[in-house]
Amino acid sequence: MQPGLNGIIMVSFSLDDSKLKELQRNIKNVTGRREVPVTDLLTDNFIRQHSDFQSLQAMFDASSIKTLDEVGSEQFDTFISSHTEFRSWNEMIRVTNADSIKRELDL
Repeated sequence: MQPGLNGIIMVSFSLDDSKLKELQRNIKNVTGRREVPVTDLLTDNFIRQHSDFQSLQAMFDASSIKTLDEVGSEQFDTFISSHTEFRSWNEMIRVTNADSIKRELDL
C-alpha cells in the first residue's frame, strides 16, 4: 500500500463572523433610494482626481451652465467629457456613487 491519504481527515476551525455581520448592517444602511447632496458625492478630492478642477464649485464656474436645470444637458455633458475622465454627468455620478457606497461598506 502506498503512503497517502486513504481515510478521511477531519479539520476543526472556528469562524469569526463579526466582519460579516458588520457588512450586513452596512448593506442595510445603503440599500434603497437615498437622496444625497451632490457635494457629498463630488468631493473636492474626487474632483481633483478625475477632472481639470480643484473643486466642484470651480468646475461649475468654468462651465457655461446658468441654472441647475442645465446639469445633465448635452451641452454640459460635452463640457464634462472635455474636462473630466467621464463621458457624461450621469457617468460621473454613477462612479462617485459607487465609490461612496464602497466607503460606506468599508470595502
